[in-house]
Amino acid sequence: PGQDRETTRNWIAESLNTLRDKVAPTGVAVWLETHGDFSSSSELVNLLTQSAGIGLVWDPAAAFIETGERPVESGTALQSFIRHIHIKDIAQRTEKTTEWSPVLTGQGQFPLAELESALQRMKYEGFLSFEWEKKWYPTIEDPKIAIPHFANWFRSEWQEIKTKKTLSGSRTGVSS
Repeated sequence: PGQDRETTRNWIAESLNTLRDKVAPTGVAVWLETHGDFSSSSELVNLLTQSAGIGLVWDPAAAFIETGERPVESGTALQSFIRHIHIKDIAQRTEKTTEWSPVLTGQGQFPLAELESALQRMKYEGFLSFEWEKKWYPTIEDPKIAIPHFANWFRSEWQEIKTKKTLSGSRTGVSS
């Protein structure tokens, strides 16, 4: 608190580098999740170029909410850093607010088809996981509803990417 953005970014990069160096002998990799102030691809590229070897857990919905970045734009810029991707759908709570909340996959306003296209273009073969934030949004559906809904949606709507990844031995699937 009270520091300018550049000082804060340098402190975070230094901290990530220290952590990376400390865990390197164990074979553990350090990944940063996109969120809040670190959702924009330009901010993340700036930070991660100072932190060689740090991977990224890309939450494209966070970038969409925080900065308006589309999956193709954000994914292309971050492609070399992405190690894992969170998938979720979101919708504005009301037309008069800028607040967003998770909704059942395929029922929101996040451009999921564009995300699929971006992943195909990037030839992404890493992990994908479904993110359902019931703890932070207590009024959304129960995970017992949301997780099977996502699994069914993924099988039917992303069949092409699923088939390509299964044939190439990729690690796609549903997790929470």
